[in-house]
Parts: sequence; structure tokens; C-alpha cells
Amino acid sequence: MVPFTNRTPFVIFPMSMEHDFGEMHLEHEKEKMEYKGKILPPDHPDSVRVRLIAEKIIGALHRELRKKRIWSAPQYSSEKVGQAWGVESQTRFLEGLKWEILVVKSFECQAYYLVGGKIIYSTAYFKYVSSDAEIATAISHEVGHAVARYRAEMITKELWFFVYAYLVLMLTGNAKLAKERTNALLRLPLSRRMEMEADYIGRLLVASAGYDPCVAVLASA
Repeated sequence: MVPFTNRTPFVIFPMSMEHDFGEMHLEHEKEKMEYKGKILPPDHPDSVRVRLIAEKIIGALHRELRKKRIWSAPQYSSEKVGQAWGVESQTRFLEGLKWEILVVKSFECQAYYLVGGKIIYSTAYFKYVSSDAEIATAISHEVGHAVARYRAEMITKELWFFVYAYLVLMLTGNAKLAKERTNALLRLPLSRRMEMEADYIGRLLVASAGYDPCVAVLASA
């Protein structure tokens, strides 16, 4: 179950595989030509700044989850509520995550999450944001994807999308129509919902980490 939203994600991959895939994916990203020689060293001022902000966001995440652990204890809640908010059901997939933030020289504003606690952050953001709260907004959104297991769920759902597209193709004989219907009816609605969920979780974490959530709203506008 996803913390903060109580949604149950449909993921067929074991968490150990998700963590291992994150490590492999990160190494692959480091070797990509577009990032070759563009990853800032850990002691670069921009890397240090982003990492410290990320640590505050991740610290806020664990702090909020500890609160839920306390209030889901039997002496504080009913059995039903305890099962819904129990730390075992909500946070097991977050255990063992090796969080890592890479700051990359790029002209394109982008921050994205890889499975296993890996986040890529572009230096282009520094041209448009100046405050730590604005940077925290971008980081917390990606942490929100980690909490909701966005990548793992998308990989799982892609299997179903393929089946749906194949059925449409068999019925219509039109590959373009099959792709368009799959995107319009399945892939895009799911992606929008996941982005909204990550925004919601991220803003909760921004506030919990001590940043002004109003600044966060302006930064994401």
C-alpha cells in the first residue's frame, strides 16, 4: 500500500529485483553518451546543495512514516486501521533503498526517478529556481514516485498495455489505431494519475521538511 494515499499498486516484481534493477539502471545512465563527463562530482557545490536538500526530504519521509507506525499500533487504533496504516504493509518496499542523487550538467530542465532510490537532477534547474524550497519541490516529487513505486508499476502495467494493444490490432488490423487507443485510454490516464499522486506526496514532504509549501506550488506551476 502506498503511504499517504493508501492506494494499492499492482506490481509483480519482488522488491529485491527492483533494488537490483535500480543499481543496474543507474550504472547504465552514467555510461550514456549524453551524460558522459557531465555528472558533477559529489563535492561540487551544486551536488552538495541538492544532496543536502534531498536528505532533508528523505528524512521527512522516514519521520512521517515513524509517526504512522506509532498511530497504527494496536493501543492507538482499531485492527482495521492498523492493517491499513501498518508500517509493515506500507514501508517494507522502502527498506534497503540506497538513495543516490546525481546532478548532471544539462540544458534541459529535468529531474527523474530510477527504481531503487536513484534520482537524476539537471543543472538547468538552477537557471529558473533560486530557493531551496523550489529545488525541494522537484526532489520531493521524485521521492514521491519512489514511495508510490511508480517505475515498477509502470513496467508491470506495460505488460497489460501490450495485451490490450495486441487485441485491438487483431480486431482492427490497424497498428496506429491500436497504439493511439492504448495511449489515450490506458497509458496517459495512468501517467497523469501517478504524476498527481507524486505531487501530493511530494508537497506533504516539502512541508514536513520545513520548506514553504506555497513556494513549492509556485515552483511547480
